[in-house]
Order: sequence, then structure tokens, then C-alpha cells
Amino acid sequence: MSLHAVLVLPALAWLLSRTSWSETVRLRVVEVAVGCYVVAVAGAGVWAVLTC
Repeated sequence: MSLHAVLVLPALAWLLSRTSWSETVRLRVVEVAVGCYVVAVAGAGVWAVLTC
């Protein structure tokens, strides 16, 4: 799952660079996406520990 973020986050940043949004808004969107990936990876780790 974490390797998925290596592909998706740069693509998201590139797509956001094509919008008319301010840099602050674009940065916030990328930060939220990174946070979501952190939560997903942590959740997958907890799930793996609990189901072993």
C-alpha cells in the first residue's frame, strides 16, 4: 500500500499544479492525501499484527 503512494502522490501534485488554486490550497490537499496514506499504512500494520 505504501508503494502505491509513491506513484499517486506525485501524480496528484502534478494534477494540482494544473489548477488555478493557490499554492496554499494545493499544498493542503497534498498534505491531507499524505495523512490519509499514513493512516492507511498504520491501519494495515495494526491489522497484520492482530491477525497473525
